[in-house]
Amino acid sequence: MTGTERIVVKKKPGPDAGCPVPLVIVSRPSPVGNASALDTLYDAVVLTDQAGVVQQANPRAAELFGYPQAELRGKLLGAIVDGINEELLSLLAEKLQSGRFIVLEARCTRQNGSLFPAEVAVGAIALGEGAGLCFSLRNITRWREIQNQLTMVQNALHCVPCALAMADLDSKLTFVNSAFCRLWGLEKPEYALCWSLDQMFGADNANHLRACLETQEPWTGELVFTRADGSALRVQATSAPNLDQAGVLAGLVFSFTQMTPPVGT
Repeated sequence: MTGTERIVVKKKPGPDAGCPVPLVIVSRPSPVGNASALDTLYDAVVLTDQAGVVQQANPRAAELFGYPQAELRGKLLGAIVDGINEELLSLLAEKLQSGRFIVLEARCTRQNGSLFPAEVAVGAIALGEGAGLCFSLRNITRWREIQNQLTMVQNALHCVPCALAMADLDSKLTFVNSAFCRLWGLEKPEYALCWSLDQMFGADNANHLRACLETQEPWTGELVFTRADGSALRVQATSAPNLDQAGVLAGLVFSFTQMTPPVGT
């Protein structure tokens, strides 16, 4: 068997089970024979001398880069991890003298020429009779894809004409779009973030917006707020529970549509 196998295990319901978050177990072939601790690690680990020449690499590193394990030994790490050059290695050796580790992001090249982004943790180790470096690598392609998708979704939300907002379970605002800022007279979305619903909308209005937490169904109604400049604003408001991928309540999501004419005009 090669590669990895992802197994999803869902927690059984019960009073002591906690949140019903699915657990993901990743399995891969176990090292055969007398495996070293390095061989049993899930992360790809490469040990180099201070010149960046690979001295050891575990099976996960061979799998990640697509090389036979023996072919990685003696290879310059900079040949497969962009940016690992003499200047950086010297800087790493200097910074690692404190006994801590350094985390980098780098672009890596497989044997077949394909590329992938990686998070690389670097630490200093004793290697034979001299000093060396330990590089622990993780492929973050999926993480990058998720980040890109979130960025595109946020950009789309800022373009819609409806005022949108999100709050966490502590009733703190975590997101507002551009239409929300225009409606409330705010210069930047950052001005609303971390405000509580009570601070932003008033206690009575906040209680209406939180009503959906009791029923787990969207709530819709007319509310009157006060803009940043003190003027009154009448809106059609909708609030709904915001659930995460596992179906667990993560907060609230709101939409607001200005009713015409505004109050006081």
